[in-house]
Amino acid sequence: MEHWKDIKGYEGHYQVSDLGRVRSLGRQVIFKKVFKKQVRNRILKHGIDKGGYHHVRLYLDGKAHLYKVHTLVTQEFLGHVSGKDKKVVDHINNNKDNNTLSNLQVITHRKNVSKNRQGSSQHTGVCWAKHSRKWVAQIYLNRKVHYLGTFSSEEAAAKIYTATLEEFTSQNGQLLN
Repeated sequence: MEHWKDIKGYEGHYQVSDLGRVRSLGRQVIFKKVFKKQVRNRILKHGIDKGGYHHVRLYLDGKAHLYKVHTLVTQEFLGHVSGKDKKVVDHINNNKDNNTLSNLQVITHRKNVSKNRQGSSQHTGVCWAKHSRKWVAQIYLNRKVHYLGTFSSEEAAAKIYTATLEEFTSQNGQLLN
């Protein structure tokens, strides 16, 4: 069964469902300050942006605003506020066409970029350096890349990365990306 919730700031005008659909609610709208028109309930068509994400255009007081559908779903059903807590919305199965609540989660940016890695290492912050034929560990903290060293094993590089991340987190209480 599909559940609908009002979109914050658009109460009585638009709703989003846990299945990733957005609908306009029936209401009377004034067009160009001249005449009134009755708008009926309808499901909005999604556009797709350059990144492949679905978006909808919501109107309020004659002004249009563009919103990504996955952001609306997590905002209303998970209470996520985009950009507030350095967390991002992740499509669990990496399918941007699936904006159902069951396919969305709110995770840290660091976890999102390391998910389903296809690089030379299975560990975040570790890569193979061809020129030295060793594993390199580096970490991105406070908007800077910090070189942690070269290692003969992938696991040793991953341990240094994890230890550095844990040390930074314990000293600062949070990650600053």
